[in-house]
Amino acid sequence: SSSSSSGAESASEAANQKGSRPLVDKSLLGQKRRRTKSADAAVDNLNVKKFLKKSVGGMGILASQKANLFLSDDDQTTLARLLCEWLLKVSHYSPKPYHYESLTLKICKLFPKEDSKVWYIPPFTEGPKQRCKKGKLPDRIRNVKDKLSKKGVILTNRKKRRWRKRWQVLLIFSRVKWNLPPLSG
Repeated sequence: SSSSSSGAESASEAANQKGSRPLVDKSLLGQKRRRTKSADAAVDNLNVKKFLKKSVGGMGILASQKANLFLSDDDQTTLARLLCEWLLKVSHYSPKPYHYESLTLKICKLFPKEDSKVWYIPPFTEGPKQRCKKGKLPDRIRNVKDKLSKKGVILTNRKKRRWRKRWQVLLIFSRVKWNLPPLSG
């Protein structure tokens, strides 16, 4: 098997030496998977205490927690805002359930008096009719994503489908106009 892999490598080297490019750009393969893995690693490596010490609001949360031994509603809201902004940036606007679970565990570890159900409740936990995830983290992210989609920063699935259809119609029209054969597939 080592001879076949070395043969494939020499063929690709020969193709690159001739100046031709490979048919498939491997840097684009699995882009979504790479983003998810990098977001998973970032969430795993996050130290919430160090993260909070980097911001003014976070230092206020830590000071308030030391004095009162629990987080007030304002502190919870500030913590949710800080973590959600960071999570949206790291996860490219699409956090996964694992990210919510991991952040909830880290919050409850740093602030032992906090209830995990305040921060994240997975879907169908409260019964078959509960389809959406609940809690401060998912609610905050849902609200921020809604505001960003209204401003046009991120596209919703409906807008993505609409753009895809427009491009397909444009492509078909241009192929007909220039008498090109139809695309197969």
